[in-house]
Parts: sequence; structure tokens; C-alpha cells
Amino acid sequence: MALSDTKLRSLHGKPYMGSPEVSDADGLSARISPKGVINFQFRYRWNGKAQRLGIGRYPAVTLKDARSITSELRILYDRGIEPRQFFENSSATNSMLTVKDCLEYWKKNYVDVSLR
Repeated sequence: MALSDTKLRSLHGKPYMGSPEVSDADGLSARISPKGVINFQFRYRWNGKAQRLGIGRYPAVTLKDARSITSELRILYDRGIEPRQFFENSSATNSMLTVKDCLEYWKKNYVDVSLR
């Protein structure tokens, strides 16, 4: 059964007793907790083992965004690249910033400009 935004809106935040996982296409699925929390996942097999990769929580990640991310992950998978690298590469650039870097940026672009 394919996912729809209407179905997700009706399930979000409400008690749920159905199947804990609803699949879509290309490995996208939504896990639904008994309390109505919805998490998107990409399911695939790597080296013969079943893998799950969390994409995000609904509604912060919309169904459209989850499908878009899944299509990018599917392209990586088809090229023989581990899909987990998609998130590792994007988070590696963010971890390079320090508090000192942020404060210097703030001082240079806001304090020095507007508080002469």
C-alpha cells in the first residue's frame, strides 16, 4: 500500500494499533509507533544483510522530501555506494564549525557592521 500525505496526517499524533510499518516504493517505508510518531526509513540490502537507514520524522520531513531523499539514496545504492555515506558526508561539513568560528562570523557580519 502506497503512502499518501492524507494518510500520514490522519495517523500523526493519534493512538495507532495497525501495522508498525507501511511501505511505499523504492525502499521507502514509514514506521508508526503506538503513539502515532511517524519515522521515514530507507530499507535496502548491503552485503547480504538487511539495512535500515532513518531519513527523518514526519512532519519535519514531508513525504515529498522523503521520496526525494530515497531516490538519491537509490542512485547511490545502484552505483554500488553505501547509502549511509549520504548522511555521513553531509554531516561532516557541519561538524567542522566551532563556537569560535560562529562568534567571529557574528562579530564580523553583524556587530562590526551595525554597531559602529
